Amino acid sequence: MQTKQKGGSGMKERTYRKGDIVYREGEHSDRFYQIVSGSVEIVTDYGKNSEKSLTDIPVGQFFGEISAIGGYARSATVVAASDGTKLVELTDSDMNDFFTGKPEMILGLMRHLGSRVRRLSADYDEASRTLEQLKASAGLSCPQGLMDKVRLALRFGGSAKKGLSAEAKEARTAAKNAGSRVKAYPAGTLLYREGEPGTCMYRIHWGRVGIFAGYGTDGERKLTELGVDQFFGTMGMLDGKARSATAVALDANTTLERIGPEDIQALFRENPNVVWMILEHIALRLRHLTQDYIGVCREIAALTGI
Repeated sequence: MQTKQKGGSGMKERTYRKGDIVYREGEHSDRFYQIVSGSVEIVTDYGKNSEKSLTDIPVGQFFGEISAIGGYARSATVVAASDGTKLVELTDSDMNDFFTGKPEMILGLMRHLGSRVRRLSADYDEASRTLEQLKASAGLSCPQGLMDKVRLALRFGGSAKKGLSAEAKEARTAAKNAGSRVKAYPAGTLLYREGEPGTCMYRIHWGRVGIFAGYGTDGERKLTELGVDQFFGTMGMLDGKARSATAVALDANTTLERIGPEDIQALFRENPNVVWMILEHIALRLRHLTQDYIGVCREIAALTGI
């Protein structure tokens, strides 16, 4: 493996031979990577009889970002899949330099994380429906495709080594320069409705926001209640798909910052720490969803003997 410093920052460009290990399952690290050339392979149980290749990652994509952003143990081993594979290695301290030079990559990284949330949400919904059916019908079998996913999910685990980053904590007390993006709403204001296409996300500057399923119907349920410096509507902003719930302002003068895809670069210039907070928010959502998914998979495994 060869290493080359990139510019004046701490970023490094590393070159790997086929079969070189980038990092190992179970490690903790603050580093993540973007592929410049070649490709890498994601492998679980590397070097064991149960070794399984999950996927190849092509040029331009990021990997290892969830562990770096959220401080979680690596869930798999990454191996160079071709000679001359070149990777840019970044840490959270490198992000300002990297995004200043390539501001378009900020939204790209967010959308990459968002797509992972969407895919895992679909797997979680499938597993949850199957679990309910298994509990209701003793003779029901688990589909083969889902069984493979369950086996794979049960290999994953890991624990967080840190909470909210120092950068995110500093953003809480930083001067707010959002200007026209910030607006106060009366209590009871519908910020968006379930089923509407997503166009933006919000950061709460003051007050509380309730997230509801079936809002205004007999089956209305409050899913969660959010407060200052929390975000909501993130997935809709990233991919424009239908909102999965309704958001309602709960307090008089609930003050929110509206953030659209077109605002991300300006937001980074104004306060990079807020961008880091958004990334941590998405990473934390993905982590919680992963834990819920693994919990359901364990129940399925116990019922089916997988």
